[in-house]
Amino acid sequence: MNTRFNTSTFLFGNKRQINHIDAEIILGIKSSDPAISEFYVKRLFYIELKALLTTIQYSLYKGTIEYDELVNELYIHLSRNNWEALDSYRGDNKARLSTWLSRVAWRFFMNSYRKYSRMTSDEGSALDCVKSAEILSDVDIRMDIEKVMKMMPNRRYAEVLKLNLYYGYSAEDIAVILDTTVSNVYNIKHRAVMQFISIHGQRDDV
Repeated sequence: MNTRFNTSTFLFGNKRQINHIDAEIILGIKSSDPAISEFYVKRLFYIELKALLTTIQYSLYKGTIEYDELVNELYIHLSRNNWEALDSYRGDNKARLSTWLSRVAWRFFMNSYRKYSRMTSDEGSALDCVKSAEILSDVDIRMDIEKVMKMMPNRRYAEVLKLNLYYGYSAEDIAVILDTTVSNVYNIKHRAVMQFISIHGQRDDV
């Protein structure tokens, strides 16, 4: 794909030391053209960061999470506010974007792993909360649960919760619907509940 970005302005106008390849990736990701942006997003996550995310997948999560799930989480984290996180990358000491992102990714997933591990004991109560909305048919509770689900940044998580807890689909059925494995459905559901707890707690604190 020939994007013909003017990377020289990006490199030197902001007094950065970013090489042309990384500058092209960043400008491509931030492009207002969806096709160009998608091209560079895939290049970043499925080429530049492939080795890094595969290492995290198997060393930290012991292969219990599919690669695409890691991509989805890191994508949501980095893409906030038009990829504002990438603005912190300056190419100091000639560090490549992938090297800089390795520190960002490890810190993000380590914090996420610790947070979900601490919150595991709360999963049952959260499931009971969601199920009670269906069993009791309480309109106010249902509306509250649905609002929280709409606030969940990972739409795949919200979709799994709704399919399983609202519509009663089994993990096997959801695996077919989402074209994934049953074990991954259980993993997504667990992480979805943790995200639900976090968002619901933040609303209560306001």
